[in-house]
Amino acid sequence: MTATLHVLVPAEGLPTIPSRDHDYNPEWDYEVVAPSDADAATLAAVAAEIGRRLLPEMGFRDAVVFCVEDGSLGDPMARYVVGTSSCPMIAVDLEGVRDAALAGNGFEAELHATLAHELGHAYVDARVSDDTHDIYEVEEESAVEDFATDWARYRIVGTNLLDAFLDDAEIRDESAPAA
Repeated sequence: MTATLHVLVPAEGLPTIPSRDHDYNPEWDYEVVAPSDADAATLAAVAAEIGRRLLPEMGFRDAVVFCVEDGSLGDPMARYVVGTSSCPMIAVDLEGVRDAALAGNGFEAELHATLAHELGHAYVDARVSDDTHDIYEVEEESAVEDFATDWARYRIVGTNLLDAFLDDAEIRDESAPAA
């Protein structure tokens, strides 16, 4: 399966994505901004690798990442838009990613980890039977963070970590598609 992580360019608007079965538009909730040329090049390279390797193994055909104003997400540096799992939509504050990268991982590695983390939330969202997974927020964050670390450090697609969370919390929708 081929997959694509689309990078939203504000001047061009949302691309047409056949696998997208929601009508969410990021501009409803966020001030979508264009990344700098340097950030756009890094984001494109990360998006290409995630689209080639991570998305297909997670069972996603497409996802969209869009940049937002610095600091507009509050504490997190990125946010998966809940309910968009057919084509995950991810807001990212590149300045927040850059600040986190100062801890030593580097901007590109931190961007990989950040996007994998949010895609982990999308994976869980696509496979839960209802919205009760919110009561397992701490456990979900732990599973998603472990998943993202495996991807960012080793390029391991450890959906088994996310599946274990779903099984332990007993919230898996048995009719949901497997990765």
